[in-house]
Amino acid sequence: MVDKKSIQAEERAIYQKTFEAESPISILETTIGEAVASGFGQPFIRTFSLHFTNRHEDEILAASYICSLFLSTILNRYPSYKLHTYVHTVDRQYSRILFNCKSYDKLLSIIGTDDILHILLLDKDGKAITCQCSKQDISEAFDFYTNI
Repeated sequence: MVDKKSIQAEERAIYQKTFEAESPISILETTIGEAVASGFGQPFIRTFSLHFTNRHEDEILAASYICSLFLSTILNRYPSYKLHTYVHTVDRQYSRILFNCKSYDKLLSIIGTDDILHILLLDKDGKAITCQCSKQDISEAFDFYTNI
């Protein structure tokens, strides 16, 4: 009989080793390259680029991917251990973009005026799917990122 918990633990260990071997941006783009090419990380990439003009592109991408992965986890059951592994690795290698809830209204206005947005996220298997997100969902992603 196959022990599901030991298979999951083995998958996590392999995933962790893979992340430690490469940069967070390149491994995420390699892992979900199809999704990245299709627009994964938007509208966060555009919003952070417009608002935080003095930040390096890798910092913008890292913050955008963290917010998008967080939404994928809470809305689509994307594996949380993958999110946390990515966050841990990125936090060690890149400076975080610092902002707080006072910036949320400005960031949300850049994202758009619609109450419901359609954003490309990942499902539990890592496949890109378009999902509906509320501004509250996006604010929760900002909260997650700012509280890392």
